[in-house]
Amino acid sequence: MYVHDSGTLEVDMPTTIDIDDGLLDAAMIVTGLATKEAAVEQALRILIERHRRKNAIADLAGIGWEGDLEERRCNQPADRR
Repeated sequence: MYVHDSGTLEVDMPTTIDIDDGLLDAAMIVTGLATKEAAVEQALRILIERHRRKNAIADLAGIGWEGDLEERRCNQPADRR
């Protein structure tokens, strides 16, 4: 239970979901996480981050770049080539 600065009360309620035991066990083994809860939370964080990256890349589509890449390469100092 959390009380926010604004005075609102937030209560965490348990969530029951059916997850394939083999899949969950494998996730815990490969990540080294000790609890099912930690494995599920990690998976959700990774899923969210992947979608954010995918959307960020999609937002960049079509922006393009105007310039001469070969010219830029030739104009770099020798130690940067």
